[in-house]
Parts: sequence; structure tokens; C-alpha cells
Amino acid sequence: MSALIKQVALVSLTQTVPARVVMQISAALQKQATRDLGPVWDVQATVDTFDQLGHVPVGTWPIVIGGRVPAGAGGFHTDRNGQPLSIVRANTDIDVLCQTCSHEMIEMLVDPFGSRFVPGDSPMPNQGRVNFLVEACDPSEAAQFGYTVNNMLVSDFYTPNYFDPVQSSGVRYSFTGAIRSRGRCSTAVISPGRTQFRLIFSKNEESTRTNRISRTWAHRRMPG
Repeated sequence: MSALIKQVALVSLTQTVPARVVMQISAALQKQATRDLGPVWDVQATVDTFDQLGHVPVGTWPIVIGGRVPAGAGGFHTDRNGQPLSIVRANTDIDVLCQTCSHEMIEMLVDPFGSRFVPGDSPMPNQGRVNFLVEACDPSEAAQFGYTVNNMLVSDFYTPNYFDPVQSSGVRYSFTGAIRSRGRCSTAVISPGRTQFRLIFSKNEESTRTNRISRTWAHRRMPG
């Protein structure tokens, strides 16, 4: 049975990102969603542009360029009611902007409501079994791991094999092949009680928050 088609809208709220740029990014995201993401994660989506947020049809998931984004983040998704909504910081560098929009679109399509978990062994010592929040772009979100669609930079993303309990040669762990094993890259880890949220950026850098799970807190930092 084929997946339901999800509708995504791309809208700019700022004059620094004009309609022509939004349409260029939209075309790249549509191709990535159809050609690359869809076969890997069994999702189908359309990506359309709108001139105003108020013109986006009900049931369509917006990616809003130029909205208010938490300090240190390039974008985040899901609104305060847990509904799919992406807010992306405006940027005049089209590659940075396109990659951020790609990142948010992919994670919104793969896990729209921030509630998809996969159990597995934690990469952290003595942590045992944990639930991994599915954040498909976080481990290889850096620009160096991205690739181009229509000559614009888009985000790499991991495949479902990322959560395999045993690493095997010849297995594709991310679309570009940048990820070769789990735990060496950033990932969200929820403790068995689901009260500790740990975002691992690298072997030597991590941030820990003990609180209720907040998806908006966990999102990408600006490149560089």
C-alpha cells in the first residue's frame, strides 16, 4: 500500500528571500523528496510555493522562511501544539538556506509529530538500551556532508539502516554514504524514563538537558 501524499508549502515572510529564490528552493526540495527521500523512507510529498502564509491550504505543512527561530538554531519544526510546521532563519546565502529548508522538510516528512522512536543500544557508556528519537538529518547535517540538487545544496539524511544493531559492510547508512556507523555523529538519545535528552554533536561535545522532551530545543545550529 502506497504512503499517503503529504503536501508541503514553502513561504517567505521576508523581502531578503524573494519569490524567485523560494521557487528555486521549492523545485530542489520537490526533486529531493520524490527521487531521494521517498524510496528510502516510503514517503510521498508535493512541495509548492505560496506568496503568503494565509494562502496555504488547510492540511498543508508550511516551511516558513524568515520566522522567529530560537537563538543558535537554523530552523525547527512542529508548532506549540505539536502540528507539523517548520520555521527557517532567513539567509542570503542560497545554499545555506536551501540546505536548512531541506533539513527541516526531511525531518518533518519522516517524523511529522516528533514522536517516532527506535529502540537500541546507546553509544554512551553504561547507558544501556535507549529510545532514539528519529531525527534523520542531525547526524550528518554539516554542509560538508550535503549534496546538490539542481545545483543547490541539500541535506544528507540517514536511512532506516542507521538503527541496525550490527554494522555491516556494503550497507547504506545515509543517502550520501557520509555515515558509516551510529554513535560517531550527532543523534538524539532518550533515556529509558524518557526524561533525559542528550544531543551528541561529536565524541567530545555533548549537551544534556533533563526535562520533558522538547523537539524545538533539539534542532540544528547554523553552519560555521
